[in-house]
Amino acid sequence: MKKHNLDAAADFANREVSRWISSETGIPQSPGEYLLWWKLGCEYRVGPNATYIVMYDCLRDWLVSAARCNADARKLLSRIASSKLHAGVALTKAESFFAASILDGTAPPLPKKRGKTLSTNHERDVFIFTMMKELIDGFKINASRNDVSSEHASACDLIADAFAAYGRHEVTFRAVKDVWNNKQFRGRYYRLADAVNAELAKQKDIQEAGPQNALAGFPLHLIKL
Repeated sequence: MKKHNLDAAADFANREVSRWISSETGIPQSPGEYLLWWKLGCEYRVGPNATYIVMYDCLRDWLVSAARCNADARKLLSRIASSKLHAGVALTKAESFFAASILDGTAPPLPKKRGKTLSTNHERDVFIFTMMKELIDGFKINASRNDVSSEHASACDLIADAFAAYGRHEVTFRAVKDVWNNKQFRGRYYRLADAVNAELAKQKDIQEAGPQNALAGFPLHLIKL
């Protein structure tokens, strides 16, 4: 592996871990909700009265549609809508219809979820899994290594080192490797991530198809509102 590529991957890992640590809200989120938060580009902005949550605007209709039958999507959309109301920011038309359906009880009932109680680290683990995918696919870094290898150049190493740099020494190489090798977690991640990625790709194609966008200097499908 070329050193400049490894250095770039390490810089990316450090930057994203720093962003994740600084964005921890203390509000419990399910793995699905946290994955949606990450994939939909959610972040806080300052409004007239308080901070509120923005997301990729091109995916808003998809989230509203998903919220009809997916508990994670409904919980995240509820947080987005309520944050705007507290901040004094107008809801979009789709968000208004969603909020009204929740308040008047016309929103369809959600299917009952079955499964084990969530780990206390589930939000962190979703972030770790997402970062592993980014390092492996984007930087062509090996996922892991032999536990006794002296060359610490895998994606697991880079993530563990980045967490350690910010004092989070509990996120060891072994902890990262265990998240990556969890087959059940991997299956849940891919199902939801694939749905979001497909919608984002579709919206990108729609935005780029218009001739008026040919000279645009900003990817319009990544506008956040």
